[in-house]
Amino acid sequence: MRRLLSIAALGLAGTLQAQGFAFTGATPLATDPRWTVTSTALLPGAAPSINDPIDGVIVTNPPAPWRPNSPGVFQWISVNSSATQGGNSAGDNLKRYRYIWRTTFTPTSNVLNVSLGWDNQLESITHTGGTPLTFTQVVTGSPLGFPQTDSGFCRDGDGIFPTSARPNCTIDVSISGFTPNVETTLVIQTLGDGVTDGLLVGPQIVPEPGTYALMATGLAGLGIVARRRRRA
Repeated sequence: MRRLLSIAALGLAGTLQAQGFAFTGATPLATDPRWTVTSTALLPGAAPSINDPIDGVIVTNPPAPWRPNSPGVFQWISVNSSATQGGNSAGDNLKRYRYIWRTTFTPTSNVLNVSLGWDNQLESITHTGGTPLTFTQVVTGSPLGFPQTDSGFCRDGDGIFPTSARPNCTIDVSISGFTPNVETTLVIQTLGDGVTDGLLVGPQIVPEPGTYALMATGLAGLGIVARRRRRA
């Protein structure tokens, strides 16, 4: 019975993932005009700050194991197409830059299901609404706290992107606390070392057909168990 419940839960979770909210990558442009980004240099020798917001630049070739871009669905954005700054930037996890990403939209629900990816460190996520946002990892059901203290390429080994579950450097998150049909600005702050500093906020991955088959099997099994109990 427990196994059947777990199979059904897996399928239902997959169904919810299909309801993800697509923020980025709706047009095959060099930039995503729905997102703006600024960059503040935090250490000497870093590239100059970008004080005036620019449109998020779509990363041309996301480095593995970042999830590959899917034009029209989701794409990584940064301050430039290579996601790498100049100056004394190095892939050493030092906090050389603070990035502030903003997008303004009108949510249709108080909950958004999104796939979230970043490199290096996620500092905070806020919005202009009055209700604090709550973030829950879909897979583990645990809250996502801020700031995320570990830095590094896809945050390997810190429990956010476990090695066995981070082939695309993203996690599925349910974000609650929005006011439906009221325009809000989502603000995400990240810290980076100047090499592979990027952000992805897009729809969660739609499960493969096999996942739906598992869900159907699980639900059918639950129905059989229920009928047997009624007969008993």
